[in-house]
Amino acid sequence: ARDALRYFDGPTRDGRTIANVNDFQTVITDHPALGVGVFDKFFYLVVTDGVPFPDAFEAVVLANRIYWHGETGFYDGACGVLRAASDLNQDVS
Repeated sequence: ARDALRYFDGPTRDGRTIANVNDFQTVITDHPALGVGVFDKFFYLVVTDGVPFPDAFEAVVLANRIYWHGETGFYDGACGVLRAASDLNQDVS
């Protein structure tokens, strides 16, 4: 069996990636891909909480296109997804 490239349900299973914004450390700025687990876990929780996969995916893609930029942090990134979902007339309550 091969290991997964990413574990959306548990990003820390690879031994390097973080899954919680509170685990972010400045050392990660040298390896920003290690912070992607925060959004992987976010996406996993949204979908397993009942948001249809296509809706969640569409909101994240739109946020990436119009709300995120190189300096976007975790909290602003999450707000961007909510704005994108609202732009798509998805329920954000």
